[in-house]
Amino acid sequence: GSVTTGMIGNINIGATRATNVNVGTSATAQSVNLGTGAAAKTVTIGNATGATLVDIDAGTGGFDLDTTGVIAMNATGTGASNLASGGNLTLAAGGFTGNLALISPNTITISNPAGSTIGITAQSSLSLSAGTGAVDINSNFAGVTIDAVTASNFIVSGATSDLTLGARGSTTTF
Repeated sequence: GSVTTGMIGNINIGATRATNVNVGTSATAQSVNLGTGAAAKTVTIGNATGATLVDIDAGTGGFDLDTTGVIAMNATGTGASNLASGGNLTLAAGGFTGNLALISPNTITISNPAGSTIGITAQSSLSLSAGTGAVDINSNFAGVTIDAVTASNFIVSGATSDLTLGARGSTTTF
């Protein structure tokens, strides 16, 4: 059977001793629904007190997070925050009409295991900009290739800045 209640006040289910409060723990393959009615509401899970942990596990069916609003994930701790995938990990903004920004007051590192490639593909243009620092491109074990199919510019615009191209132990060809 089922239990349905329509109350004017709160319904509190809690444990006053060191025991668990369990919902949906049977082996029956049925959904557990929280806050699924059509009214606007806030569904709160957990708290920010002490060592509280919110652990969300999912099987092969995956984890599906949808919203028609904004997603805000904020970590204020001092340890690392990780977003990882055993397969492809895709971050997309606005159905390819918005911007995807990686913002940090420190260094942003994009790395990969040895032998694999990091590919950055843009459907229209790709812009790399540095504010007061430099854009530093290094290849420790192989060459650097920059190719273009139309006329291109490589300009040093500082009044007293030099452009140096050279090859150590080989020939520089123009």
